[in-house]
Amino acid sequence: MSIAALRRLFLAAVSIAPTPSFADWFDPLPTFNQSPLAQIYGLPTPDAARVLNRGQYQARVSLEAANNFLSVTSANESLELDGETHRASVVFKTATANGEWGIEIPYLSHSGGSLDDFIDDWHQFLGLPRGGRENAPVGRLQFIYTRDGVDRLRVTDASSGIGDIRLLAGWKQPDRDTTDRTLRASLKLPTGNAAQLHGSGAADFALWLSAACAIRSCGGTVAWNAHAGALLLGRGDVLSEQQRRLVAFGGGGLAYRPWQPTVFKAELRAHSPFYRGTSLKPLGVSSFQLILGGTLIVGEDVAVDIGVTEDIRSETAPDVSLLLSIRANF
Repeated sequence: MSIAALRRLFLAAVSIAPTPSFADWFDPLPTFNQSPLAQIYGLPTPDAARVLNRGQYQARVSLEAANNFLSVTSANESLELDGETHRASVVFKTATANGEWGIEIPYLSHSGGSLDDFIDDWHQFLGLPRGGRENAPVGRLQFIYTRDGVDRLRVTDASSGIGDIRLLAGWKQPDRDTTDRTLRASLKLPTGNAAQLHGSGAADFALWLSAACAIRSCGGTVAWNAHAGALLLGRGDVLSEQQRRLVAFGGGGLAYRPWQPTVFKAELRAHSPFYRGTSLKPLGVSSFQLILGGTLIVGEDVAVDIGVTEDIRSETAPDVSLLLSIRANF
């Protein structure tokens, strides 16, 4: 077969490939800070800037693995996070005349994990700081916070179980030009075990605005998304004396669709700290994360999201978080 014939075959395959809807390729990647001391709260995934059509349903299954390694001290505090967190979640949503409604059920596990060697080798290959990983035992689980000589948090035994279930809602806002906007809310319920860091031990409420739009000057192959909101925390059981009651969060990203089934994405996420009264960076400063990945449309109503998250503000999020998510509309 000639090069010209192969080219015609490729163009024909692309032309009949499923064309992603707005929600299929504009959506931000469905992840948030997976640090063991952040994921217990109701920090939401940003979600789409559009709601489902009335009578439509969506199901999503997500798998995430986050590897943590840090050890910091001050005059009267010390924090050690060495371990791996795996999060599997199922989300089901539908839409009525009054808005979009859904539920998310997570299943969490904390363990020594299996990514230590890979991440250490990767850092060494790129010439990045290894942060003492080369001297630490492989596969160790230690989430320990000490203050004034007293352990305020100690998790050293592997565990798994249901996390905090979330109720989800979304209300479409009037469009301006070609920009879509949706007001979203989530209520996190205290269904997870706080002592094992499967939850916070309290209900949290989040409210945020999501927006997105294709950039016409780029031929509709590039789009942006953004979100911003606030999280109201209930008084939980994890470092309750230092827990803040209000956390701000937001982010934005770009999506590039070089051809119809494939979308590349780059996003920035940020949130203010969850804790106060501390001089330790992982607890007391805002977090910034970079997410790189994309979306593959594998059918008219099915998409796969893949992402890798890095802590661009070191020690405020896991060293590396991996995401695989499959969603289907029906």
